[in-house]
Amino acid sequence: APLSASAGAPVPPEPPSCATFVGVVKMDTSEVLAKTAQVLKEPELDVVEVLDNAVVVRMSALTGERFELTVYASGAIEQLGAAATLVQHGPVRSSETMHRVGQLESSQVYVAWVRVFCDSQAMES
Repeated sequence: APLSASAGAPVPPEPPSCATFVGVVKMDTSEVLAKTAQVLKEPELDVVEVLDNAVVVRMSALTGERFELTVYASGAIEQLGAAATLVQHGPVRSSETMHRVGQLESSQVYVAWVRVFCDSQAMES
């Protein structure tokens, strides 16, 4: 195990990277083949601010190609129909982002979660 310079104690190993890199070089040609693979991490969702008819949430630990934020009206009556579920989705551009979800009823209880996707894999908060 590697030792730290100050105390001589073992240095903990680095956490695994969320990307893998594999390269192949053929010496008889100038061709280089590289393949990357992304490993999804469990995303996190925090409520930042609650307004009368909206909520601001922070999504962090985002990995993958795209995300989907779902806000569901818990115990919603059938008359609300599709308005009981609000979905925002888009590409993952950074590991942390904030979203404002509006059109909420102040007397309703909501449940929110975020999912990230990469190829055929998905991970949910």
